[in-house]
Amino acid sequence: MATSRVNRWKSPIERVHSDLADNVRTARHAAGLTQDQLAEYAGLERKSINRIENNRLSPTIDTLVRIAMVLKIPVSDLIDG
Repeated sequence: MATSRVNRWKSPIERVHSDLADNVRTARHAAGLTQDQLAEYAGLERKSINRIENNRLSPTIDTLVRIAMVLKIPVSDLIDG
């Protein structure tokens, strides 16, 4: 029996989550902030920032707004890049 191939392509939702993780990390670096600093300024826990950046947590809109405000960028930049 032939083994089935695993679909290696990400679904559109998986791509959004992956891009979001990358965009948060990139924007944080561009702002010169550590995860600890971003978390403190946004009123979040550092582990939440870490989990978002590592695509292990899907942030709420409220969380995205907090992060964007600290980074002084539109929320859309976090989603679309």
